[in-house]
Amino acid sequence: MMKITPMFCKPLIEVNIDIDINIDIEKIFLKFKHEAHTPFCKLTLDMNIINKPKFKRLKKVLNKVLKDVNEKVWKLDRELIMTTSWLTQTSTTGESKPHSHLNSMFSGVFYFQDSSPITFSHPRTNTIYHPPYENTVYNSERWTVSPKKHDLILFPSEIIHTIEANNNPQSRYSLAFNVLPIGVLGYKDSTITIGEI
Repeated sequence: MMKITPMFCKPLIEVNIDIDINIDIEKIFLKFKHEAHTPFCKLTLDMNIINKPKFKRLKKVLNKVLKDVNEKVWKLDRELIMTTSWLTQTSTTGESKPHSHLNSMFSGVFYFQDSSPITFSHPRTNTIYHPPYENTVYNSERWTVSPKKHDLILFPSEIIHTIEANNNPQSRYSLAFNVLPIGVLGYKDSTITIGEI
């Protein structure tokens, strides 16, 4: 008999949110100063987007999902907060550089419309590699998701990810954010306090 254990699993969580958001995201994006991540991928300089009045309902729903995911998956005995949040715009044919998010435990992306894929890359630690004849959860080097309108994806912040080329005729817009637990974290001499003391 064979037993297979998925050791040290990194969860990728996908949730479609039933929410009616009546906003012109392109118009809202253009109201904020932004910078280029790549020539065709821009992000707002304001890192506190989720706390703007236009996103009040969305923030409430996202916080509810975070609480639910924490209870079912992450199982931390702390309240979670979105520490930073920003809008991204990826023009037609645009894509992002591979990147991860620092000073964060979990990250999320909410999509305002059907979107170009996002690909997650496995951090290679082995020195010998031969491509498998079939990709599975046990041997995949990359994992790609093609988000639909109002999808939310959550993932560990250290995972390298890339926005793939936007092949849609219109720009892709999303709200990205980082999450940390509040309170005293860690153990003994390796503790840190996040949020109010």
